[in-house]
Parts: sequence; structure tokens; C-alpha cells
Amino acid sequence: MLMIAHRARSIPDQENSVTGLVGLPGDVDGIEVDIRVTCDGVPVLMHDAVLDRVTDGVGKLEEWRFSELQKLRLHGTCEPPPRLIDYLLQAGRVLLGDDIWTPARRDIYLDVKCDAKWAGTIAREIGAFPLASRVVCLMRDGDQLAAFRLYKEQRFRLGILGCTLESLDEHLSWARRYSAEVVFVRHGVDAFRKHAGVVPLIRAQGLLAGGAIINGAEPLELARTSGCNLVLTDFQKGAGASSNTSTTVARN
Repeated sequence: MLMIAHRARSIPDQENSVTGLVGLPGDVDGIEVDIRVTCDGVPVLMHDAVLDRVTDGVGKLEEWRFSELQKLRLHGTCEPPPRLIDYLLQAGRVLLGDDIWTPARRDIYLDVKCDAKWAGTIAREIGAFPLASRVVCLMRDGDQLAAFRLYKEQRFRLGILGCTLESLDEHLSWARRYSAEVVFVRHGVDAFRKHAGVVPLIRAQGLLAGGAIINGAEPLELARTSGCNLVLTDFQKGAGASSNTSTTVARN
């Protein structure tokens, strides 16, 4: 089971930042970050719709121009919220060394938190990354998937977030229609416990099954025994691996 660094940091480093990326232990299997778009159409890394929690700015990110955003600083760092393409290039250097992929599978998962109208803008930035085929864009609905699928020449791949027992048929239909490769169970440990039964059903369709924000040794073991191929999990600074994983959860 692959361990993907949730928001690409080791706690307490700042999420969705180059600082957090550089601070990750070397044995992570991949990273996950969040994407939003400024009012002038620049994709940047940011989980929240508003700036207040992680920057010294206030208000909605979508109301700021990129040039204005660059004057802000992420809390605990000397950097502004990073532009997507700049972050991807840095991630290539940090994760891979000399821009050459190691034999281990290391992908970059983008949780796309903006409207489908920005699909072309985001797709072109990913396409400018030399290793675009290692990027997996994660979507929550069919409109997003359809919009991003139009730009398949940019070589990124697709995944789906939020699967439950009730939505399984719809999510599997989307996966077939838009050639998604991974379907994640609805995020959080409680939700995973409730909907873990979808994991073998996802895998039976030839898809990868993922758990999202799975922390703690027992939940991670449950994800592994349920058959998850990968999980998004929080890493703890100085632990050398997820504070919830490593010695207690086998990698299959």
C-alpha cells in the first residue's frame, strides 16, 4: 500500500508549500496537494477557499490577482502561495533528483478544488511540466472529469474522490467514461470504516482503490487489509515516515 503525503508536508510544516515539500522524509511514495485559481486565471496551491488560515492575507483567494498574492507569506515560511507549475518543477527536483524518476512509483496527486471552467488553464500548466504523466488530477463530479478529459494530450491522468456505497455505481460509470484510474473512498477514518466495502468492488473493475486522510496505525491497517492500493496520510516531522505507519503497516 502506497503512502501519499497529504497536503505534501510533514506536520507541523506548512501545507501546500515548497517548505513542506522539502521537509518530507525520503521514503514517501508520492504527494497530494490542492489547486485553486486566482481571479486572473493563475493556478496556485491552496486548500481553503479563503486565505486567512494559512497566510497573512484575508478574503477569498479567487478575488485576488496572482501579483497581489505574491506579496503574501504562508505562515511560518518566507514564501507566498506557490504557482502550480513552479511547484511541480520543484517537486520534480525534490522527489526525484535531477528530474529523473526513480524506479519506485512516485506520483503527484492534485485535488482540483475549482470550477470545471479552469480545466484548460490547469491542464496547460501541467502539460508544461516535463513529467506530466506522473500527475493525477482528482475530481469530485462528472462535469470536472469531462472538462479535464478534453485535454488528455497534456498526458496527466485522472482520479475520482468521495466514493461511498451509495455513489459507487455512479463513480464507476465516471471512471469508465473518462478513463480514470483511481477511485478514493470518501475522506476521513469514520467515512472509510462505513464505506470500506467499496474497495474490493473498485478493484474488481481493474481500478486502483484509495483511502483519503487515513491516520493512525489501526485505520491504516484497516485500509491495507481492505485492499487499498494507496492512502493519503499525514506525516509527522522527524518520524522518518508517517507517524501512523512505517513499522505497523505493511506495504503491499
